[in-house]
Amino acid sequence: MIRLAERHLAWLDADVLNEYYDLRGWDRLGVPTVATVKRLSIDQLSTVGPVPEG
Repeated sequence: MIRLAERHLAWLDADVLNEYYDLRGWDRLGVPTVATVKRLSIDQLSTVGPVPEG
């Protein structure tokens, strides 16, 4: 389910969602795959701790 506006929701078919994830290079949970992380050179983000508050 995707919230489009305050009271409007859109339901996505599982096949459509899986295709979207495949196109983005994500796994079935919406997490970037190892190949995507390497392609985007964001592998260093996995070692970053929480953002400091304030």
